[in-house]
Amino acid sequence: MRHFLPDEEKLKIKIANLPKIQHEKVQLSDRLTFEEARTLFRYKDGKIYWLKKSANRINIGDEAGGIRNFKNNLHRIITLRRKKYLTGQIIFLLIHGYLPKYLLFIDGNTLNTRIENMTAGNYSMKMYRNLKKKKTHLNLKGITYISDRNKYRTYIQVNNKTYNLGSYTNIEIAKKAYNLAAKKLYGDIACFND
Repeated sequence: MRHFLPDEEKLKIKIANLPKIQHEKVQLSDRLTFEEARTLFRYKDGKIYWLKKSANRINIGDEAGGIRNFKNNLHRIITLRRKKYLTGQIIFLLIHGYLPKYLLFIDGNTLNTRIENMTAGNYSMKMYRNLKKKKTHLNLKGITYISDRNKYRTYIQVNNKTYNLGSYTNIEIAKKAYNLAAKKLYGDIACFND
């Protein structure tokens, strides 16, 4: 006789077996270091200001950087020693002590550079952020309906790999499965099914 686990128990097992996502740091060989950033900039209320002149046209106390179009988004960009940095990267460096390889903006607004709105990520998180509005025919993310089985299949993608979160007869449990997996994997940037 086969024993079947209830949907809630299957869900706990599936979520526990999801991989951990680690964010990546930028190699600092010729990049701005934490010590240099501390001597050049001051962070206040989502903006950074010059503490030291690095060029003739820069005045101490001025807001650093200018708004530019970068990778199809508006960003505040700072040029230092012929290298371009996003203001958010330098703020992240000042607060956390390292430059993230992928900087993600929680609310999606790249000009909102408050530290609470930024998180470090990896390529998978960046792609998730870019595709999080993509939904299935049910208008739900990560859930499809299998008509011949009368069930809702739930899945999530991580690092170009799809993880099956199970098939459920109740759509609310399928939504819960996706939401729990998204929260575990993507944290603050997760997109949930309501």
